[in-house]
Amino acid sequence: MSQTRSQRVAHLLCVAIMVSLPACHARTTSDYSLAPITLQQTEELLDADGGQWFGLQGQHVITFVDPRSESDYVKAHIPGAIHVPFSNVEAKFHQVQGGGILIVYGSRYEDPLAKAMSKRLIELGAADVRTLDGGIRSWEQAGKPVVSGKKPMPSDVEVNGGG
Repeated sequence: MSQTRSQRVAHLLCVAIMVSLPACHARTTSDYSLAPITLQQTEELLDADGGQWFGLQGQHVITFVDPRSESDYVKAHIPGAIHVPFSNVEAKFHQVQGGGILIVYGSRYEDPLAKAMSKRLIELGAADVRTLDGGIRSWEQAGKPVVSGKKPMPSDVEVNGGG
């Protein structure tokens, strides 16, 4: 039995709608999706865990995420921070997945890269993402420790945040 033109169009329209339905469930974000965190709130989180960034059985309680360029990360980063370039976040998401509270920081106040990274992590399914107000600049201005180099050292991870 031959289909009429209107039946074919209706069939194609139904197929197009069905194919596009999964996109309707995609997680979208805006600036309203972001959860900023102040330096004081970050210190309180660190103090609540006895200054340790790891909880029971070595599980991450707080993970700092640095989306800046590799050269900026190598120059100075928050101790224990994981360098996840924004351009490579999908491939490196496994490094921060399950990392407890993800605190993303950029170079400065209202850093667009930090905001974009926070949004992308939320879209990828990270449960608790916060964006550090002031970025590494406010961290350094408050006299908090920074380290240089490519990989965080184990001793860098257990830094007392109250300092």
